[in-house]
Amino acid sequence: MRKRILLIDASILMLPVGGKRKRINLDRLRKVTEGMELGVIDLTVEELRTIQRKNKGKKGRAADLALELIEKMEIQKLPIDRETLTKTNKKREIRDFYDRALLIAAEKYNAAVATADLALKKKLRAHGIPVVFLRGGKKFSIEGA
Repeated sequence: MRKRILLIDASILMLPVGGKRKRINLDRLRKVTEGMELGVIDLTVEELRTIQRKNKGKKGRAADLALELIEKMEIQKLPIDRETLTKTNKKREIRDFYDRALLIAAEKYNAAVATADLALKKKLRAHGIPVVFLRGGKKFSIEGA
């Protein structure tokens, strides 16, 4: 039987911490979601590259570290059907575009989503998708699993 996938949002990958603590946070995430396979959708990688290219300060560095982390931890990259996404995203707002992509991917792969974005968490839970989030900024919790 295939493991359930945990899709990681850019907000988790870009937590405002650096170096080894970032790795520790993902190690904690793995402990809380034991038995789940970590993944990112291809649009999350694209979002991080855009942030990296457009931001030279702390945010750009966080995106750079996030991309590095995806490679080092060998987090699987999953495709999302852009045609379906475009049809369902009539407003074309960038934030909503990536949120919608995660929602569609979670439904497609029967996956849970890890995010630090509270608005996204509410959208996902409204669709019955399990969400892993930081409680109090320190501890990962699962809602809806």
